[in-house]
Amino acid sequence: MKSKTGLFSYSDALDKLLMLIGTLGSIGDGSMTPLTMFILSGLINDFSGAGFDIPNEVVDKSALRTQAVLCCHCSWVISFHCIDFGVISLLPKAMKEYVGQELQREANCIRMEYLKAVLRQEVGYFDTNATSSTSFKVISTISSDAHIIQDTIAEKIPNCLAHLASFILSLTVAFLLSWRLALAAFPLTLFFIAPGIGFSKVLKGLGTKMKDAYGIAGSIAEQAISSIHMTYSYVGEHQTLHRFSCALKKSMKLGIKQGLTKGLLIGSMETIYAVWAFQAWVGSVLVIQGSETGGIVFIAGVCIMVGGVSIMNALPNLSFIIEATDAATQIHEMIDRIPVTDTEEEKGKILPSVRGQIEFRDVDFSYPSRPDTPILQGFNLEVQAGKTIGLVGGSGSGKSTIISLLERFYDPEKGDILLDKYKIKRLQLKWLRSHMGLVNQEPVLFATSIKENILFGKEDAPMELIIHAAKAANAHDFIINYLKDMKLRIAIARALIRDPKILLLDEATSALDAESERLLQEALDQASQGRTTIIIAHCLSTIRKADLIVVLQSGKEVESGSHDELMDMNNGKGGAYSKLHYNFAIMGERLTKRVREKMLRKLLTFEIGWFDEDDNTSAAICARLATEANTVRSLIAERMSLLVQVSFSASLAFALGLLASWRVSIVMIAMQPLLIASFYSKSVLIKSMSAKIKKAQSEGSQLASEATINHRTITAFSSQERILGLFEAAMKCPRKESIKASWFSGLGLFSSQFLTTAAIAVTFWYGGRLMNQKLVTPKNLFQAFVHLDIKGQIELKKMVFSYPARPEQTIFKGLSLKIEAGKTIALVGQRGSRKSTVIGLMERLYDPLEGSVLIYGSDIKSYNLRKLRSYIALVSQETTLFAGTIRENIAYGTEDATEYEVRKAEMLANAHEFISSTSDGYDTYCGERGVQLS
Repeated sequence: MKSKTGLFSYSDALDKLLMLIGTLGSIGDGSMTPLTMFILSGLINDFSGAGFDIPNEVVDKSALRTQAVLCCHCSWVISFHCIDFGVISLLPKAMKEYVGQELQREANCIRMEYLKAVLRQEVGYFDTNATSSTSFKVISTISSDAHIIQDTIAEKIPNCLAHLASFILSLTVAFLLSWRLALAAFPLTLFFIAPGIGFSKVLKGLGTKMKDAYGIAGSIAEQAISSIHMTYSYVGEHQTLHRFSCALKKSMKLGIKQGLTKGLLIGSMETIYAVWAFQAWVGSVLVIQGSETGGIVFIAGVCIMVGGVSIMNALPNLSFIIEATDAATQIHEMIDRIPVTDTEEEKGKILPSVRGQIEFRDVDFSYPSRPDTPILQGFNLEVQAGKTIGLVGGSGSGKSTIISLLERFYDPEKGDILLDKYKIKRLQLKWLRSHMGLVNQEPVLFATSIKENILFGKEDAPMELIIHAAKAANAHDFIINYLKDMKLRIAIARALIRDPKILLLDEATSALDAESERLLQEALDQASQGRTTIIIAHCLSTIRKADLIVVLQSGKEVESGSHDELMDMNNGKGGAYSKLHYNFAIMGERLTKRVREKMLRKLLTFEIGWFDEDDNTSAAICARLATEANTVRSLIAERMSLLVQVSFSASLAFALGLLASWRVSIVMIAMQPLLIASFYSKSVLIKSMSAKIKKAQSEGSQLASEATINHRTITAFSSQERILGLFEAAMKCPRKESIKASWFSGLGLFSSQFLTTAAIAVTFWYGGRLMNQKLVTPKNLFQAFVHLDIKGQIELKKMVFSYPARPEQTIFKGLSLKIEAGKTIALVGQRGSRKSTVIGLMERLYDPLEGSVLIYGSDIKSYNLRKLRSYIALVSQETTLFAGTIRENIAYGTEDATEYEVRKAEMLANAHEFISSTSDGYDTYCGERGVQLS
């Protein structure tokens, strides 16, 4: 039985074989340096004879000539060794890199299983977890946590194994060469391990807390970006940034603690130099006593130091492994969670035929997120097979709840629901939903083709059936939705609280029942007095009081006049529209916080067209916020400190080498660009392939995010397998590119290993020549090594426009329109006549290609953008509510709104009665995208 914990929970036989090969490759990689030291031990020992420390003036010429010959001989041995070991090391290095990348199958399997588990959960789970932003958590897990696991499997574990192999083999060589020195120095190397294990536990706890803390901030960013039109229209950038910044503070504080812990861990490792000093003393004593020779003591000491450095390098990889294990544990908590209503449960009765008789018997129900608010109490209903029944009522009357219970999104607390006399709880869930067709109040389309979207209803439908379904859908009126009025009332109040000079209503009442529409229309008529009001409507009946009505078709004005004038026109377009209906570390952590704030601040200044591009979906952007800022943090808080450390060490080493023997040091320094070029070329090649991998993974994250946000639609159509199939296809590209990357990485490691050893050989050869010319002594050779006023008159002049995402499709061709201050104008037309585009241009969500938009005679481009939008209020067709209280949503975009202004606005919107009926009144939590009010 598969284990459900750890990094390798879903490993198959091939994975385990690859792990074995990778382990052998890592061990082989880590063995190169100790074996090199062992071969050099005999050669270097020959330099420990007479004349090693004597000036050239007094040394015996024959002894010096002998040492020069030995040095040249050493260079030839090392040359053969660098070719031999270089070629031999290519296989284990390539194996280690190939296996590490091939094991991305394991990470992709975890991504698949996690998404499958998320889509498997009951709808109630998403209601009760809305405050944690489930959709953002899914994005973060698939794009960040799974990447951590993948990186750990592909790189950190192989690196850790290589360092451990180097540690063990280095100490083995040291004991073989000088057991006395090794025995004395080995216990001290154990001091590197104890602090590493202790600090790693602390880092694991801090890492989990940081991830949870950033989840809140990420949720704020995801909501603002996914509703970017609303964020811009209400000038909510500053408010969003303020909330985002406050949420990041907790993450930053935890990051500072993590940085301190890492600093202490790395600092404790520097005691290795004390070990070096100690073994130098012990070694000197052994040489004086004649127990060991200088060369043997030197190589044994180097092996002990290599072992110490290896274990020191293994511990940071261990902290990554612990972080990945923690991420895997959280992922498995979701994978192992058994939902209340399980779509994968195959138990249950399957009826041989379905008549369609439905009965509700004494049903009691309240939502899991609001258990103290009963929705249905002793509800009874019987629908005969083949009959049509309409459910009408005010908001919160439980109309949609009946649909949800019938679909088994939830189960009733009391009573039963029957289909053809059978309790639906006893029927197989997937089979039950396969016999139901659901049209949501807000239709959902996924980021794929029209064909694929239709196929979500029936996966194996042939093309003929798809075409038939599309034609049938075009012959029906759109279904009127009833639950939108609650959200709409809050949205209108949010618009009126700003006392705007211009009021824009984008099909604001199109989705309401007759009574709700009448009440809201009265509020809107009153609110439009004294304001310039533009109403976009689907029928003339809702705008009969407008001063002027303009009919648009294909982006052009085809008719205009009052309501009565348009109705009296022969063959006019306006009258026809009355019959139509439509639907639609401290420095590192502070920098991470600043980077995320600046990224979001910059994102909130981009034109709307940028967000229309395929690569800039809310899921992709949030994934970048989650991962790229962490990359910068890693660069500054960790890599920069390492760079400073290494740069200082290298500079000091070069200086000491030049002092000891400038001739030999110049040759060694001259070899370094070859080594740097080798590592750099490997990085460039892998980086180019990584870009393709990131793009494909971003597409997978977007698909997972949409599936999570639209979980009800996925559940209703039992489309989990289709989503998983699309997700799996998106993951194939990263795997192919990763395999290519592994071989380039292996070649890069081979060339660096070869060049490193070759540099030593060249140095020995050159050193031998200098020794022969009496320009350097053996001692010198070894020392060298080691930033308005609005009256409301609006005019559109000869505008030409097309959307940035579809530049070849012209929307407006010379459109001109003038609206006098204080007047109400209505734009009507069929869907696609570009009514809403007029509002987008007035809000400067887009700019026209030609022509201009004027307010009181001035081009709106001359106004401060934020100030311009602050004088315009928008009520759109697709109402957006953010995760916050009703009060916060009404006051959104008006940061200094008083309680009196909030109450006045909701009175004007005729929403007071509805708000008062909720459990917490104005403090009622709306949930992510207002889901708690539905």
